[in-house]
Amino acid sequence: MNDEKTFFKILIAIDGSQYSKKVADLALDIVKGTKDKKIIVIGLTVLDLTKLGGTSFVSAGGNSVSKG
Repeated sequence: MNDEKTFFKILIAIDGSQYSKKVADLALDIVKGTKDKKIIVIGLTVLDLTKLGGTSFVSAGGNSVSKG
């Protein structure tokens, strides 16, 4: 039996910090280091909406949200 762990999806949060960039590089290194071509890397962008002024957007649920 093979003792190696297999990842199928890797979710990484990207907020522009040096730490999130390192995590993204690590996730890509994991993918490059395996022969399994079924691995998916998903980048989730994190936004601090409290720092946006006068903006409108549509949430993932389809609801329109306005600020400002």
